[in-house]
Amino acid sequence: MKLGLLFLLGLLITVSTSVANNNVTVKLKVIDSESGLPVEGATVGMGFLSNTKNNDFKGETNDEGRVSATSDSLWGVKIRVRKHGYYKSTRRTARGDQDLTLLLRPIKNPQPMYARTVTLDLPDKGKQFGFDFEKADWVIPHGKGLKTHIYFNLSGEGKDAFNYAERLLVNFPQETDGLIKLSEKSQVFESDFKFQYLASEKGYINQMEYVENSYQVKQGLRMMPVTETTFETAILGYEIRVNTEVDNEGNVIAANYGKILDEFNVSVFPKEKGGNFIKFTYYYNPIKNERSLEFDKQRNLFKGLTRQEQPKQP
Repeated sequence: MKLGLLFLLGLLITVSTSVANNNVTVKLKVIDSESGLPVEGATVGMGFLSNTKNNDFKGETNDEGRVSATSDSLWGVKIRVRKHGYYKSTRRTARGDQDLTLLLRPIKNPQPMYARTVTLDLPDKGKQFGFDFEKADWVIPHGKGLKTHIYFNLSGEGKDAFNYAERLLVNFPQETDGLIKLSEKSQVFESDFKFQYLASEKGYINQMEYVENSYQVKQGLRMMPVTETTFETAILGYEIRVNTEVDNEGNVIAANYGKILDEFNVSVFPKEKGGNFIKFTYYYNPIKNERSLEFDKQRNLFKGLTRQEQPKQP
């Protein structure tokens, strides 16, 4: 009996020590991304990821923008910060104690826009088709679109996931229309709003070409897949400028602006294997010369969108 009690006591000590050793302390400072000043009164939620239940934390930053919490965590901590007048910021930490600074981006000038995720079946391969941002469709006679804002030309063939070749050509009606590609380094990772506040006034490229080829090569006794691509999946996306008007000296005096989230996604497979399509998420502002890239999610100019069609970011 004594041996049993000693064994049980040892087990309890071991478990207690194990739990204690999993304690993690997160020290967080919240900063206004524009002013660099601490943000007081921000609501902070922390989810300590472990097998222990009810170990979440909720608190507010003090006048120095600081808050801290300690709890049991085996796999890191999920942090979410909110405050009225700011975009939400989130971050997932690694294991162990953390001393972090997190940026909150102020809400400045959110705009109603035509914002939507579209999946478009191509009427044909190797031909150019115009797309209307306001109608979210190909231009007549291939859809309900009335004005071409952007052209797509997709060609190639696909046999399976390891054997295909695709080429996407994107261009625009006016020479001064175009895209600016934004690298992943340009985004504020933790913020819901990741783009810069205003679209650029210069630097737009009228035509972009993307190529991706996948094939298999023999290495020893095995066939290994190889993919060569100019698509960049780890990007923030694109700024877009369309409907440009210029003066006699070629200077842009009017245009419509917007953005495309992430990279274009295309398929050149037969219908039974996924089909021939292009998929992307775009935000288009119909107000001339309004360069704000902040989208007001409560004022989407498209109505009745499905959950899959609704953009997730402002």
